[in-house]
Amino acid sequence: MIFTHLGPEGYYDSYIELMKIQPFQMNMCYQILDVLDVGSLGDVRNQPNKLIEAYEIGKRF
Repeated sequence: MIFTHLGPEGYYDSYIELMKIQPFQMNMCYQILDVLDVGSLGDVRNQPNKLIEAYEIGKRF
């Protein structure tokens, strides 16, 4: 699952945490590779390290 949103950094933390445990509750078989929280629209341009982190996560798919 790739989850994208336009909320401020941390806005969906509780939802993301629920998605981490939900597969075990519903007997689904998927693995959490990583979570990357960048922040609001435009923030990523000021955070080149986040682009590198996203690229590294993508390589693991």
